[in-house]
Amino acid sequence: MKTVFAFRHAPHTKNVLSDADELLCVNIGDELKKRGIVFDRAFSSPQPRALSTILNVMLGMGNMLPVMTDPAIGDSKLGEFPFAPDELDALKAAAAEASMDVETFMLEYDPIREKQTNRGEEGAGCIQLLVNDMSPGMTAAFASHGGSRIEITIRALAKGTDCENAANKLLLKPASVVQLSFNDEDALVGITDLGILA
Repeated sequence: MKTVFAFRHAPHTKNVLSDADELLCVNIGDELKKRGIVFDRAFSSPQPRALSTILNVMLGMGNMLPVMTDPAIGDSKLGEFPFAPDELDALKAAAAEASMDVETFMLEYDPIREKQTNRGEEGAGCIQLLVNDMSPGMTAAFASHGGSRIEITIRALAKGTDCENAANKLLLKPASVVQLSFNDEDALVGITDLGILA
């Protein structure tokens, strides 16, 4: 079995985590350490809020690793299928009109479904390469973004598997953790929403 922990970045202001939110991530790492979890690899979106999340989680675990970054698990402005600033402004306005947060809105808004599917497949390709390169028994982690990346990446990984229903129900809050289990043939076989562990 191979395990990947997916983290939605912690709350932030203008891409920077507050001291309290950094401490939240450290506490999440401490909780993972208490559960006997050790990461062998770490990946992140290149955005500072995601990098800070994974680095502070590892600090709490006492298990610092180099962090590889990839825009394929980046926020709505990164990757091969980014949202233009005017598209994001329109999405934010439509979400506000629907009395929804923009992340939830992005998961449900039909006019952007094709772009979101492409973004999910892009993120899934990145994570699948990570899993393919892991030896059985290894554990990895990645930090990414809600609405525009992490949930749709997990949905793409789960497509056509017994995990598809669980993936489609995911809606992660900031600093949430999801445990993904892959068999030795690198297929996704389990999704566990751990919530916020601190």
